[in-house]
Amino acid sequence: MLGVAEEQFLGKRFRAAYDTAMVAKTLDPFFGDGCIEKHLAVYRVHTSSLCKSSLTGDTDWHYVLGIKDRRAPRREIILRFCRNFKLEHPDYNPSSAARGAYELISNALMAFIEISVM
Repeated sequence: MLGVAEEQFLGKRFRAAYDTAMVAKTLDPFFGDGCIEKHLAVYRVHTSSLCKSSLTGDTDWHYVLGIKDRRAPRREIILRFCRNFKLEHPDYNPSSAARGAYELISNALMAFIEISVM
């Protein structure tokens, strides 16, 4: 089932890939020693990257990192990045979506650092 999700991701159908991985998790939540969770994490990042800010039209970096509070302190943003790091880093995640997801969360962190410096 994760193979189907990977094909969907490669076909740029991010939400379908996420939904298929969720079905796989429902069917066998312990498959691959956490492998499904890693796939879900990177598919979520790619799906989230499609959400744009209503004010600027740019990528909503809060959504990419999974931060709901728009006024989250810098410390929380960095902690969220660190939590996502191992799930989404290509060295730890076998999904073909991992490299792109890692680049997206890195870009999100850099965007927040640039904003806090201004």
